[in-house]
Amino acid sequence: MVRLKHAIETYQLPAFSNDMEFVGVGAMPIWSPRVCKEINQKGGAGDVFYIVGDFRFGNAILNFDGFRSDVLPDREVGVIERDLINEENDKLMFDLCKFSINRLIDMPGNHRFLFWDLSIREYENRVNNRYLINNVYRHPVWNLSDVLAEYSEYAVDTSELLKYGRYLYIDSSAHPSFVGWACIFQYIENKKRVSVSNIIDSFDKELPVLLSGLTKNRKVILTGESIFTQNLSALLHQGNFTLPIGWHMSSIDKACQTLDKYDCCLYFPSLVTYKLTSEEIENKTKVIIDTQEKLKCSYKEVQTLFYDNWAYESVSKRKDFFGQFVSKQENGRTDALEAKVCCDENNFRISSIENFEAMLELNVTLIPTLLGLLEIFGRALGHFESEAIYDQYINLQHKVFNS
Repeated sequence: MVRLKHAIETYQLPAFSNDMEFVGVGAMPIWSPRVCKEINQKGGAGDVFYIVGDFRFGNAILNFDGFRSDVLPDREVGVIERDLINEENDKLMFDLCKFSINRLIDMPGNHRFLFWDLSIREYENRVNNRYLINNVYRHPVWNLSDVLAEYSEYAVDTSELLKYGRYLYIDSSAHPSFVGWACIFQYIENKKRVSVSNIIDSFDKELPVLLSGLTKNRKVILTGESIFTQNLSALLHQGNFTLPIGWHMSSIDKACQTLDKYDCCLYFPSLVTYKLTSEEIENKTKVIIDTQEKLKCSYKEVQTLFYDNWAYESVSKRKDFFGQFVSKQENGRTDALEAKVCCDENNFRISSIENFEAMLELNVTLIPTLLGLLEIFGRALGHFESEAIYDQYINLQHKVFNS
């Protein structure tokens, strides 16, 4: 829920057709005392939509004296304690979650439940052939079909998600992708029929067209052993992003040997400076300059983008990580690195980006949002201004979210 609110506030997602209040914190279990308290304070009537998190959220509550799965705890516990994960404890947590859901259903209002985490976890289990009994999937504690049947009057039918799971989330915590948010948006808007396949088809059709326009159909090679390239590779594998025709990712060694059939090379160094001394930064910067010069022997245009360092500096502006990942050395700040390395006039300087909140996911994985990727590629390759890129993003958003 925190991510949903953040994505709407930073205009990554459209606003809902009706006024909405958000309740929640990260990793908040459905049995949290905060849930009932907030609903009661708001009158307890009207439409209430729950995005139900992992049933194991807050399993540390099992360690407290007097724990019972048929009594709602009076304290807030959020994180998952891995040492407490076993079948017996999972059954206790599942019982507690269902007890809470039944209590919520008894409260005034129209209640609907989206079992997002359960749907994604079951998808992952199925594709990895876990929990198979005679080649039939059956989790020992919780199964989506059972939950949907038990709460058929209240649960959003997410059975179709099991066919398309990889498109729907970006990380091991099941946080939604752009396509995942489109599905959730339609669920919340209570559309009579949500077609996940239509949403994915629209995304796969419209994104390449947008990218080709933003990058002016240039042929590009991406290189660098950075967090950015690792995250981008994962997003590509999941179907969360698509490279335009004529684009490729390559190791630095192979990129330096490639014949000049590309219009541009985007080089993403792995340099992160917040733990380094000034001398270490200087030495690593020299290596980056040498690599950049080697790449220039193969490509007419090479742009070096210090995404990793910039992203860590940006995350450090958020209250949860304030100041944690910023170099104390003058030569370790991203703008200082750019001043020394990015001397070509056409080299986009990533430190010039102002709206980092819309470009980075809400954690320290440095995963870029879809808007973030469009901003980087559109400004570096198409030399578009942020406003023009955002306008095209909104057009994509409208088509996909209404498909």
